[in-house]
Amino acid sequence: MNVRSSGSRSGEMTRRQFMDKAIRMGIAAVATGEFLETRDISASASSVSDFIHIKGEGFTLNGKPFRNIGANIPDLFVRFLHDDDKAVTQVVKNAASVGVRAVRCFGSTWGWDDFQIFENDRKRWLSAYDRMVGVTGDAGIRLVPSLLFNLEMIPRYLQKYKNMPNEQVVNLLTEGSPSNRLALEYVTTIVERYANNPGVFMWEIGNEYNLSADLSAQWKERPANQIPTSDNIRSFLQQIAALIRKSDSRHPITSGNSNMRTYAWHIRQAMLAHQKDVNPFDYPMDWSKDTLSEYYEMIKWFDPAPLDVVCVHDYPPGKDVYSWLNADDNHDHILPYARKAADSLRQPLFVGEFGGTIYQNGTEVKSPFVLDMLKQVREGVAPIALIWAWEFVNGDPNQNTFSLSLDRTPSLCAQIKETNKALES
Repeated sequence: MNVRSSGSRSGEMTRRQFMDKAIRMGIAAVATGEFLETRDISASASSVSDFIHIKGEGFTLNGKPFRNIGANIPDLFVRFLHDDDKAVTQVVKNAASVGVRAVRCFGSTWGWDDFQIFENDRKRWLSAYDRMVGVTGDAGIRLVPSLLFNLEMIPRYLQKYKNMPNEQVVNLLTEGSPSNRLALEYVTTIVERYANNPGVFMWEIGNEYNLSADLSAQWKERPANQIPTSDNIRSFLQQIAALIRKSDSRHPITSGNSNMRTYAWHIRQAMLAHQKDVNPFDYPMDWSKDTLSEYYEMIKWFDPAPLDVVCVHDYPPGKDVYSWLNADDNHDHILPYARKAADSLRQPLFVGEFGGTIYQNGTEVKSPFVLDMLKQVREGVAPIALIWAWEFVNGDPNQNTFSLSLDRTPSLCAQIKETNKALES
C-alpha cells in the first residue's frame, strides 16, 4: 500500500492507503499493564522455537521448505499499543486457523502522533511489542515487522513535536540528519531486543520506498528535500540493512519494496541526466516503458547488500503494463519475471503484499488475480506471499474491498486454508 501525505493530522490515503486515525478507530487511547524491562526477548514461552533460514532461493524451517500464504495485519502492533489485546489476539487466531504462518505489520506506528510514545514512554511501547510477538508466536505465526513503514512518519514527527520544520523525507534518507539519527535509534532498539527471537521471520525496512524515487519537481512542485532519488533510497536501504546485520546475524532482511514502476529505469536515467543542472530536480519526466532487461536492472538496484530477500508487491495492473508483458487483471503475469530477477541474485522472492477486490456491496466476490497468486505459490513461483489484508477495515471504504475474514470472505479463506495445507504437505 503506497502512502501519500498532506498537512493533515496524520496523513491521507487513497485507494490502497489509509489514515492513522482510521486505524485507531475503536481502540482505547490509554495503555495500562505491566511492562517487561528485559532488553533481549527470547521465545521461551512461544510455540515457535526455531529460526527460518534462507536456503538457495527459498526458506527452510527445521530443514524442510517453508512456504505459506500469509497475511498483512497492518494495525497489529498499533492495537497492542492501545491495549486492544483481547480483540486483536482473536484476529491472530483467526488468521492462524487458515494456515497463516507469516504476518506482516507496521513495525512502528504509521502516523506520527503515536510515535511520541516511543520517545516518552518506551516501556509501554516495548511492552506492546513483547505482547504482540508473544501472541503471534503462541499461534505459530512469525512476524515481518516493517520497521519504518511510513517513509514520512519520522520527519513529520520531528516537524510537529520537535520544532524541526525543515526535516523532510530526503533528510531521513541522509546520514547524520536528525530524522536519520532517530530512525537508527529506533531500528537498533527493536532489532537488538528480538535478535534472538525466532518469532520474527525477517526484518523489513519500510513500505514501497522505491515508488517515491525519481519523481521530479515537474511531476509535482515541492522543495528539493521532498524529492528523493533512487540513489537516496538505495543508500538508506544499505545503511539500515547494515545496521540490522550488525546486531542480528540470524534474521533475513528485505526492503519492503513494491514491484517496479513500469518506467523506473527511464525516470532514473532522467534524474541522472540532470544532476549537474542549476536546479537538478526541475526536469520533465520520461514515462517511457522499461524493457525486460531494464526491469531486471531496477530490481537489482533496489536490492543492495546486505539485503538478502527480494521483495515485491503485486496487484492487478490496470492499464499500466510493460510492452513486453501480456498482462491482464486476472493473472499476476509479472511474478515469474520477479522470480527470475531474484534467482539471478541468488535470493528468495518475498511477495510482501498481493490483493484485489474480494468484498463488494456487502458480499464476497471472487478475485481471479488473488486466486492466480494462490496457484502460483502452490506451483513454486514464490515461496511466500502475504495477502492484503486480514480483518483490516476500520470503517474505511477503501480498505473495505480488500479486507478478508472468516465471516466476510469464507470462500477465499477456505481456499487459502486448502493452499496452505498443500504447501505444508
